[in-house]
Amino acid sequence: MKKSTIAIGLAMLTTAACVKEQVIGGSAGAGVAPSLVVERFMRAVNMNPTDLHGMGNLFGTSEGSAAEKWPRAEVESRMFAIARELKHQDFEITSQQLVPGRTGEATQLMLRIKIQNNNFNVPFILTRYKDTWLIEQIGIDVITR
Repeated sequence: MKKSTIAIGLAMLTTAACVKEQVIGGSAGAGVAPSLVVERFMRAVNMNPTDLHGMGNLFGTSEGSAAEKWPRAEVESRMFAIARELKHQDFEITSQQLVPGRTGEATQLMLRIKIQNNNFNVPFILTRYKDTWLIEQIGIDVITR
């Protein structure tokens, strides 16, 4: 009986070890959690060259992504300005909370972002768009003041 329990336990551990996390591609990150959208956005910020179109696909409103709604030149210009402020050495999502008055349709993530050896607590507000989340607002003023 003890051997079968050990065998079942090992089988469960082996199965768990084989599970991979899959980040789904697509224009707006279909079906991913708010934290994954922010992580993808922050990776796009730090790419060399910066992935302005990737950022534009993850930024927007409940009506759609910036990449879908704005002219290409405007997307590039705005995402470049955001990326210039958010280029970082490291970041960590420290909390997630609801946005009062927008329960179920918006959420706020707080990020601790390390830029030039300084840490900034920057709020990101995300909104639902279809079956995913888009970054609607970034509290960049915390960095720029």
